[in-house]
Amino acid sequence: MVEPGLRERKKRETRTRIVATAFDLFQARGYDQTTLQQIAERAEVAPRTVSNYFAQKADLLVAYREDMLAVVEAELGRASGRAPLESVRRALVAVAQANERHPSGRLAQRLLLRHASYRALGTIQARFHADLRQALAGAPLRAGVDLDLAVLALTAAYMAVIQRWAARSTGPLASEVDRLFDLWARGVAA
Repeated sequence: MVEPGLRERKKRETRTRIVATAFDLFQARGYDQTTLQQIAERAEVAPRTVSNYFAQKADLLVAYREDMLAVVEAELGRASGRAPLESVRRALVAVAQANERHPSGRLAQRLLLRHASYRALGTIQARFHADLRQALAGAPLRAGVDLDLAVLALTAAYMAVIQRWAARSTGPLASEVDRLFDLWARGVAA
């Protein structure tokens, strides 16, 4: 893997700082009361810099979801030699743990439900579905199981568990995801 150059690293650092600052302000002031101008001031960047990264405030929420999808994709990338079902289980548990560890994980998930663009989230959800479908393509499934439908059921159930966790404490998210995956696998695995 080629390491990114200085310019690319600086861009990532700026993006990360803007997102972290935004969530700090969302927590302190509320989403509706936070402006892109306030985020720029607190992140110590020009308002235009924030706008270059995030055209709308809701795009900051989508950025969080993209970061979580990157966790799934990284874990699936390390899956060589593992059975497809185990690879997907590990990826889903890894992203659940990343949500739990993130200082604004619960807040981000709650805000995504209320404020994020359906189109932007739809793009990420389609990538999530495609990643899981590709990982499960060689999995031993019961006769007659439609892989696309099985993946749709898994992704929808996974999002429902995340939403339930964001709305109230249900115990460790990773444990809930692991239980969900077991239920799903019992229904589709050969």
